[in-house]
Amino acid sequence: MKSPKHRKRHFPGLDAAVSSLVETMVAEAQGADDVMDPEALDRTRATMHRRLQMMPRFLGIPMIGATLVFDWGGVLASGLPFHRQSAAQRRKQLETWRKSSIGFLVNFVDFYEKMAKFTYFYELHERKEQRDEEVSG
Repeated sequence: MKSPKHRKRHFPGLDAAVSSLVETMVAEAQGADDVMDPEALDRTRATMHRRLQMMPRFLGIPMIGATLVFDWGGVLASGLPFHRQSAAQRRKQLETWRKSSIGFLVNFVDFYEKMAKFTYFYELHERKEQRDEEVSG
């Protein structure tokens, strides 16, 4: 049995919010013309979601709450939650939070941006190394 502090907490809408944030951050990092690697993207989504779930409660609950507030905050600007917006609308909402005078909003976007990019490009690197080993092995 898992200890209570590592028990998975369920928050409706969290998967969609995390997935859309990851996809948007990776797309920005790669540039519009590059195609994202679906397996690396799936692993990145799963890793980000797992990290949120594994954070200590005093960090995890506020971060999950901020993620859901960010997602549903899109309704105020575009009439749709972040995960249902177009790519252009998502970029606009992210830019609003990046340029905010409220430090937490800026830090929230910075967290997702750095973690999503790091995890995605790490996964790409790992997949390339696996393919190289298979070819040379």
